[in-house]
Amino acid sequence: MAKSKWIIILFLSVFVFQAHAEDNTGKKDLKDIYTAITNKVNSAMLTRRGSNEIEGSASFQSVRTEYDKGLKITERLLNADFGYGRFVFNNLSLGILLSVRNQSVTNEITDVKKSTNQIWIGPSLKKYFGRDKVRPFVSAQYLLLRGDIFEGGEADLGAGLMIHVAGNMGLILQARYGFLTTDDETVNSRNRLLLAAGMIHFTL
Repeated sequence: MAKSKWIIILFLSVFVFQAHAEDNTGKKDLKDIYTAITNKVNSAMLTRRGSNEIEGSASFQSVRTEYDKGLKITERLLNADFGYGRFVFNNLSLGILLSVRNQSVTNEITDVKKSTNQIWIGPSLKKYFGRDKVRPFVSAQYLLLRGDIFEGGEADLGAGLMIHVAGNMGLILQARYGFLTTDDETVNSRNRLLLAAGMIHFTL
C-alpha cells in the first residue's frame, strides 16, 4: 500500500511538472507573437505623417580639388551631423540639417598641412520606401557653408538604410554626394563623398 502511494505521488509530480512546463512554453510563445506584432506595427508607424525624426551621425570624408594652375589639395574631414525632420506625408520628411566639421588640409605639392573648422546648415528632404524593419531612403539637401576655408553652397544627393532597432530607435547608414559652389574663381570644381553611420529617434 505504501509503495503504491509513492508511485501515485511520483506520477502526479511528473504530470504537474509537465503541465507547468507546457504552460510556460505557451506563455512564451504568446509573448513572442505579441512582441513580433508590436514591433511590426510600431515599425510601420515610424515614418507616418505627423511623426518627427531626430538623427545624429559621424562620418569621415575625403575631398580632392584640382586648381587651374596644377595645384592639388586634399582635405580629410571629421564630421558630426545633426538633423531634424517632420513627416509632411507618409514616408516623406522635410527638415533641417546641421553639420559641424573639422578639416585637415594637405597641399600635395608642398606637403603643407593645416586644420580648420566649418559649419554647414540648410534644408533637407528625405523619402523612405516601405514600412519594413529595414527601410531604404533617398535624400536631398542644400547647405550654406560658413567657415575658415570658403563660403558658398552645396547641393547634396544621398541614399541609405534605416534599420529599426527597438521602440522608436533606429540605425542609419548612408552615403551622400555633394556638388559644391564657391565664389573662389580659381576653383574649377569641388565635389565630396560622405559615408556616415548614426542613430535616429522617432516621435510618434
